Amino acid sequence: MKRRNFFIALAGTAAAAGGLTCSRKQEKQVSVLTGNDTLAGKSLVQFRDQYRSDLFDEFLPFMDKYCIDHELGGFLCNTDRDGTHINTNKRAWYEGRGIWIYSYIYNNVDPNPKYLEVARKSVEFILKTMDSSDQLRDKK
Repeated sequence: MKRRNFFIALAGTAAAAGGLTCSRKQEKQVSVLTGNDTLAGKSLVQFRDQYRSDLFDEFLPFMDKYCIDHELGGFLCNTDRDGTHINTNKRAWYEGRGIWIYSYIYNNVDPNPKYLEVARKSVEFILKTMDSSDQLRDKK
């Protein structure tokens, strides 16, 4: 199978999983992979399972433990791979990115209220600490 067709089918499957329709052209629907279609030796199901594991078993637990500021709200994005905080600066664009990601996960992947709560607390943090620069001030 050609790579382009695989990615078109991958996008179609992702869209179908989210309740959307996807087409290569307006008049032609994308077909879903069938048979032994693989990319780099992995099937579409294997990729899906790997990405789900990466998100729910690795990334989100790490974010919850080290990057989400549960006390003040917002995200501590200057964190090393071992969880060490390089600094505690918060920037508006990091906050916006985190709000979007956690809202998207809640709305499209897993409607767990904890994801919506993380986004809500970040919005509240921004509204309390907003100034004219991109740098946010921590207020206690």
